Amino acid sequence: MDRKSYYENYQANLMLLNCEIEQVKIAAQKAIGEKAWFEATHRDPKQIATTDTKIKACTRLYTFLLCSWFEARLLKMLYENSSVAFTDQEIADIRSKEPNYNEMSKKWKESFSIAICRSYGFSYTPNTDYTSQFVNGSMEQKNYTTVCDFFSDITDAITIRNRLGHGQWDIQFNGNNTGVVNYPFFTKYDNIQKLSMLKQAFNEIAEIINSYVIYKDKHNPNFNAIIEKRINKVSQIKNRIHTSDYQKYAYKLGQLHGRKNANYKHNTFGN
Repeated sequence: MDRKSYYENYQANLMLLNCEIEQVKIAAQKAIGEKAWFEATHRDPKQIATTDTKIKACTRLYTFLLCSWFEARLLKMLYENSSVAFTDQEIADIRSKEPNYNEMSKKWKESFSIAICRSYGFSYTPNTDYTSQFVNGSMEQKNYTTVCDFFSDITDAITIRNRLGHGQWDIQFNGNNTGVVNYPFFTKYDNIQKLSMLKQAFNEIAEIINSYVIYKDKHNPNFNAIIEKRINKVSQIKNRIHTSDYQKYAYKLGQLHGRKNANYKHNTFGN
């Protein structure tokens, strides 16, 4: 396939993934509302437990699709059409590293490093931190170091996708499958409300990295302002995740479920 075909195929994958993610979100919200209504109307605990399992299943599926979406979004970045985007040889070099990397996030970090070096005239060396190459205290340096910090998010997403992809949907194991591991990701993003916001954050991170690949004039103050604005948006989204109120979220969905139920007037959501 040529470059254009790769780009279009990854775009098609992203479009379908977005549709799948939205469908799973709808299913999760329906189950959350159902459980909230069951609890408010004091239904059989077994009925509530069954619905709780549905919620967990939808949440894990959403997580898998979200992490897969993030990977596909970054893959599309390799084939962007710009005079300063990756050359065919650079793409081949980046893709050839995949089998040798224990963590796919390293590939994306190196892709980012290549884009940085091409843009600012640095000499590229694998596994290198370029912070000291920038003017100390400059906006360029600040943005660069912040974006590098985002790669921990990429590492987490790829790790979780791999665990779920290996069939570990309820209980997860370590990389060697020799012991059970409690991944912090599942605690930090334990419901569909937080995951929906995380998708917004992932999209901003992908757009930031993509901007470093396709924008021609990285020294332009407007470019740095755009990057800083997106970085601030990621911070705002993560803060909303941290302060989100799931009980309130579930209650509203319970009200919606109650309105659709023939016995709505007889339950505690009726007021």
